[in-house]
Amino acid sequence: MLIQGNTCNTAYRFIMSAYCYNVQIKDNLTTDLTTEIVYVNDGDIAEHLGKGYTKDYYISGNRAERGGRTGFLISGLDGVEIHTNILTDIALDNASGSTRSCMSLSSSTKNGRVYNNMIRGVYQKYGVEVTSSCSNIQTFNNDAVGLTRAILNNAVGGFEGTYMYSANGTRYKLTVTDAGAPLFTAG
Repeated sequence: MLIQGNTCNTAYRFIMSAYCYNVQIKDNLTTDLTTEIVYVNDGDIAEHLGKGYTKDYYISGNRAERGGRTGFLISGLDGVEIHTNILTDIALDNASGSTRSCMSLSSSTKNGRVYNNMIRGVYQKYGVEVTSSCSNIQTFNNDAVGLTRAILNNAVGGFEGTYMYSANGTRYKLTVTDAGAPLFTAG
């Protein structure tokens, strides 16, 4: 499924989906949405949760200005790639509480990458938030702001950084310590 080249103004939400796979959401423009720009979850039927019926989403090249809640709310997916999006003034309904993030991956989302996004605004809790129930989520090269921190990646096996390879082909994760020093770990 391809959702491309649309303009959505002054609406409740742009995309809400469940039980879909191999979905591309790219090159869309949204302004003044009440809730989320993109809300994807693994459905609400208990026996279907975690079965992988909602998987392989590619969200890229979108521009969103002024959204009420979380810009991209991703819940329970297996396989997601979010890159090269520009989100400005998202989570406007947070003005008094800062509980929502601009991009949020949660509820056991796994096998994903979030990179090369630009996030601007003053109300989101985090620019990018990945909860501890997620696994294998890589975040890197996001130009993000948030009230608490720009990026929160608590995913099991997830990290904020990039992969590097030695001359013999050994893979390493390159991250940065809180003191700003580069850190290489096998992986």
